[in-house]
Amino acid sequence: MNRPPLRVLTIFLRTGTDAYAGAESRLADLFARQMPDVQRDVVVVDNLLPPGVSSQPASPPARQTSSLPVAESSSAREVIGGDNSASEFSAIDAALAHVGVRIWHYDLVNIVTAAFEQLYVAYLERFTPAVLNAIAGQRVCVAHIDCYNEPIRVLGHHSQHWARTSFVMLPPAELMALGGVVSVRDRAPWFSGRSDAPFTEDAPLSETYRRYILDWLLGEDIGQGVRWHKTLSLDGDGLAVFERKAQAILNEHLFGVRLRTAGCRVIDVTWLSSELARGVTPDWSTPWYQQLANRDRDAHAIDPGSAPARVAAAPVVAADGQPEHDTNAAYDIETVEVMARLLRADSICLDIGAHEGSVLTDMIRLAPHGRHHAFEPLPHLAARLRESFPGVHIHQAAVSDAPGQAQYVYVENAPAYSGLREREYDRADPRKTLIDVEVVQIDKLIPADESIAFIKLDIEGGEYHALKGASETIRRCQPVIVFEASVRSTGQYGVTPEQMFGMLAGDFGYNVSTMRRWLRGQPPFDEATFARNWHQGPEYYFIAYP
Repeated sequence: MNRPPLRVLTIFLRTGTDAYAGAESRLADLFARQMPDVQRDVVVVDNLLPPGVSSQPASPPARQTSSLPVAESSSAREVIGGDNSASEFSAIDAALAHVGVRIWHYDLVNIVTAAFEQLYVAYLERFTPAVLNAIAGQRVCVAHIDCYNEPIRVLGHHSQHWARTSFVMLPPAELMALGGVVSVRDRAPWFSGRSDAPFTEDAPLSETYRRYILDWLLGEDIGQGVRWHKTLSLDGDGLAVFERKAQAILNEHLFGVRLRTAGCRVIDVTWLSSELARGVTPDWSTPWYQQLANRDRDAHAIDPGSAPARVAAAPVVAADGQPEHDTNAAYDIETVEVMARLLRADSICLDIGAHEGSVLTDMIRLAPHGRHHAFEPLPHLAARLRESFPGVHIHQAAVSDAPGQAQYVYVENAPAYSGLREREYDRADPRKTLIDVEVVQIDKLIPADESIAFIKLDIEGGEYHALKGASETIRRCQPVIVFEASVRSTGQYGVTPEQMFGMLAGDFGYNVSTMRRWLRGQPPFDEATFARNWHQGPEYYFIAYP
């Protein structure tokens, strides 16, 4: 019985048509030559066009270097304006937003940049019908795997390899599980604006990684006999270009990290092609360094490294031998990945402690038809939320186990630490002011006909009392809950880890774990493990689920 042709969506990323001229035409040649039976649609994202611009030509433009038409195997081609805030990665997100639910019509998504023919390109010939059929429906992302000679650390992740994002194939479910491919959008926490030390002192990346990025972008060999095809300078306008390129490097590496965290294997296409040519059923669990060593061409022996070399701070290792996270940024990424797994288009979420709306933005993107509620007691932040999210119920109130009025500790020079009580602060000079706020109780606020799917709870210590005041809603709706808790925050409200665990596990019948473990399908914590993290760390952000 003949298998129906695979349906592939190509997201082609460019910045105008002058740079890498003819790249789209040569991409069409590649498909016509190597994968002629694929049914392919193309969304071209041009970051020189303003967002919202969209055109669908009646017929594709003429070929620039071939007698074949552009995307000859394609039934549709669109050109849309992009988003250049995070280079090609924000452009990918723009394409996904444009495509919407149509993404599920495809077997595979093919991400390609106009620079896909730069540096090593022999791997491109390995994308064949056999490879595409092997990966369709699998929890894998297939690309060329690049690596460093030494492990690096970024956002608490210990890593050494990544998927080259200039040409990637993966099933739509694996891509959409990320909830967006941009990991580093705001450059301020990462870059200092100084040419003598371009990274901030507390940027969440190791000294090894800083050195690799600097050497690569400044035209040095990073130890593998290869140099970047361009060379930057940190003088004048070069510093801004450096920051933009370094941001792209970070997003590329974190794309692979987040896929792996979400349970998607990153597979080297040359290794996969080699296995299929041998008549072997691929073992998707083959470690990346074994894949590189067992290629039938350009094999690369690499020491995976059991611990980071020249890393600023050694990773904290959990009982299962896996490095744990230690930054709020890593938790933010995991929160989005959890929501991407859980939410439907009409799911309803509660963002308790919405602050500036970063998580709320992803709630709306992942569940655009949900009637979401956001809670923020600080007046200036609540006003911004109302302006930015007119379709969301914005409650200018704190949340606890009983409604009323209360004094609220506003930390002027660190608003994210504000709460109904003082907590231990990470800065030595917190400027605290007491303000009067309204306090609401979830059970008395959420209508009985609303089914809550997800709760994010980060209110600097008041989490136990907020959950206690939402007990009826939780029992009725069984939402997944992501929450912060530690002796330094929740403990300052007189709450013990045994009380928190007892309410979640005993009263609600929930499991308690970290988001990372939940995403990997690993067992939940017992009370002792939760209590140990509460008192000693390294974890202070948890997930509770039925």
